[in-house]
Amino acid sequence: MGLANIIDAVFHRWIKCFFSTRLLSKLAAGDEGQGATACSPAMYKEALEEASTGATPLFASAVEFLKKSIKKSHIELGTWGERMAAKELKKRGFKILYRNYRGPHGGEVDLVCRDRETLVFVEVKTRSNEKHSRPFDAVDQKKQKLVQRGALSWLRLLGFPDLAFRFDVVEVIATRPPEIRVIENAFQMPTSFRY
Repeated sequence: MGLANIIDAVFHRWIKCFFSTRLLSKLAAGDEGQGATACSPAMYKEALEEASTGATPLFASAVEFLKKSIKKSHIELGTWGERMAAKELKKRGFKILYRNYRGPHGGEVDLVCRDRETLVFVEVKTRSNEKHSRPFDAVDQKKQKLVQRGALSWLRLLGFPDLAFRFDVVEVIATRPPEIRVIENAFQMPTSFRY
């Protein structure tokens, strides 16, 4: 495949995704009246993989630009998904206490909520579609441990109160309208963690 064809393939896919990414940016900025079918970062990655053989300065700068676009659109999709998840949880009567908590010694929680008398640590997974797998499938053991460490850090800040808590996962699919599924008690704190 010639360099011109490689550049053409990469930018053709980028242009195809451009409008979906702009729509997501608009949604992330607060326009929630419209749903959106997001451009999948997988399309960008596929173009980059196809084009991995071209290594001229012009092409290298194009690849860097696309890599930044992938990261930006992925972050925008995640931010939008967290906002949609928070709205859905509020509709269900949850009180959102904190967003994107990062523990001082590691660990992270997307949403810390209260569901009546229960403290809920929520992991939000957003996807543009379910073509490859469910969003929940991305909550593997490593991700669970990260959320559990964040939860322990939060509980430490509260002085380890005697209260019930659980771990939920919210799946958000960026369709029109967005499909949102709340999975309560998605995973448990392992017995090796002491609380």
